[in-house]
Amino acid sequence: MGLNDFIKAAPDSSTPAEGKAVIEKIEERLQRIKQLLQEKRVQQGRLRMWINFLRTQLTIIYGKNSDIIKFIGSSPDRVGRISI
Repeated sequence: MGLNDFIKAAPDSSTPAEGKAVIEKIEERLQRIKQLLQEKRVQQGRLRMWINFLRTQLTIIYGKNSDIIKFIGSSPDRVGRISI
């Protein structure tokens, strides 16, 4: 599944362009957090900021009542056990 397929499959996305912009933001931030993880520089506060950012961006695509948003929740403790 490519990026465009992912965006088209998103139920609440207003436009494919909006969904693509969100995915690009997530990809950019993901690269930053991966680097911090490799350098072992991820603190609890930074992890919370990453989770809040991710939840906010995915809400734009999927809506606030989607299963993925409910799964992510707001607790870094819960997400910390999930492999990316």
